[in-house]
Amino acid sequence: GQAHHGRTLAVCAADKTVRLFAKMGGHWRCFAVLEEGHQRTIRWCSWSPCGLQLASCSFDGLAMIWRCETDEFECVASLEGHENEVKAVAWSASGSFI
Repeated sequence: GQAHHGRTLAVCAADKTVRLFAKMGGHWRCFAVLEEGHQRTIRWCSWSPCGLQLASCSFDGLAMIWRCETDEFECVASLEGHENEVKAVAWSASGSFI
């Protein structure tokens, strides 16, 4: 899956990472890799309406929330409790719920 907000593209993959890309000089370049957290293929990612948080979900049964703090992304919540894989995640229009 992939998610786009403003000038940043988030792409998730089977390698258990979310890669963040920005357009630089006419080309998309990876500037960050979110690799701590998920233990299996990441299925989907979604930007919050404000663009400062990114939610991801995985075959490992977790949904995670990443927040941009001083130009670096950090996992601020790991949402557990699903008995099977989580295939999609989306934010409410207010950004208060996923």
